[in-house]
Parts: sequence; C-alpha cells; structure tokens
Amino acid sequence: MFWLGPERQAITTTASKDLLVANTPISIKANSNVIINASPPHLFISLPSGNVASKDSTNWYLEQSIEHLQKLYQFLKSKISIEIPHSILGFEKESSKQTRKMIQNCIQNFSDEDASNFEHLYHQLCHDVAKKSAEIFNTNLSKSIQSKRRTAVLENIIKSFFRLNNVEYITCGLDRNEIFAVLIPDLTQWKKEWQVVNISAQPDLTRKQSVVNLIFEYKRKAESLSRYFKIPY
Repeated sequence: MFWLGPERQAITTTASKDLLVANTPISIKANSNVIINASPPHLFISLPSGNVASKDSTNWYLEQSIEHLQKLYQFLKSKISIEIPHSILGFEKESSKQTRKMIQNCIQNFSDEDASNFEHLYHQLCHDVAKKSAEIFNTNLSKSIQSKRRTAVLENIIKSFFRLNNVEYITCGLDRNEIFAVLIPDLTQWKKEWQVVNISAQPDLTRKQSVVNLIFEYKRKAESLSRYFKIPY
C-alpha cells in the first residue's frame, strides 16, 4: 500500500489517486460533490474544442460581459466615497487588496434600496455571462463534433465528467456521511457498454449567480432508453 495523496497530480488527470493498493489506484472523497475543477476558459473553450487544458486566469466576467460589469461598477462608484478609477478595466489593473476590502465593507453597509439595485445589476451580469458561456461551449462542441476530432473530443469530455481514467480504479469515502465504494471502469471498457447521445450547456437563469448546467444524455448500447444527468458549474 502506498499513500500518494500529497503528490501533485498532472493537469490532465481526471480523478485523484490517493492510494495505490495491490496496483489498484484508489481515489478517496469525503462528502465532496466536485466533479471537475476547471477554469471557465478551459471548460467552455479548451475542453469542447479539443485543445490542451488552459491555465488562463483572466477575468471571465470582464471578457464576456464588460458592458454589464461596467454598469454594476458605475453604480458602485456612485454610492461609495472611496476614490477609484473611472472604468472597471482601470480598477482591475490598479486596485489593491485593501481597496477591494474597503469596497466590500461599503457594499455590506448599503441601504435596502441600494442593496436591491446592486443585486439587480449583479443578477443581470451573472445571467448574461451564463448565457454567453453556454453559447460558447455549445458552439465549440458543435464544431468539434463535425470535425475529424469528434472521437477524441468526446472521449476527453467523457473522461473529465464521468471521472474515467485509462485504467480502472476505486473511488470510495463518504457521501452525505454514508460510506461508499465504487469500481470505476477504464475508458475503453466504458465505451464497450455505454455511449453518449448528446451533450449540451444551458444557462440556469433561476439562479442568482452565473450558473451553467451541463446536460449529459447517455445510454447502454444494448438499450434504447436514455439516461440524463446535470452538472451545474
């Protein structure tokens, strides 16, 4: 038995390897519901395009919805006494951690009316980002499916969200404080029994944050009935 938990995993690893017992990798989870820990550029652009994992740390909100973000920023600027740049771009480049913390304190002390107006603008921003993010994912995936990269792209998405590796492994631990253990097949074995019917991204406009639901439709090859699962991001 070898404990591998502290070791840093490769960026393309889809499931952590915490233990190695009799040459069988074991991933241990404790009340965790995290399927994939990826940046927006990687999830919405790189993954459905079949590109390598992105380390891009840009402000996704700024890239996708600068107009709504600027409106929110202008409202904030008009309600606080702190001297900050005229534009959100200037703020992103120049503001210090101390300034950001002071602004957070100001927001927490908003009147009910100001808080309501701020939340309205914030929800508009979030929903716009969610809609554009879903559109970007669907557009990139559609292009990939129609290209020679179709199989490779779909396999990589399946590996990422179904937590498959090139070898079978065991995932175990606690789920809602209940002990569980599951044998996860390797990708080749999974493809022998299952197939993905459709993958799509949908903005969840019922939420008060920017949330995109990734909808997976899949089925056993020997059956006609499809199954579905949804992953919010």
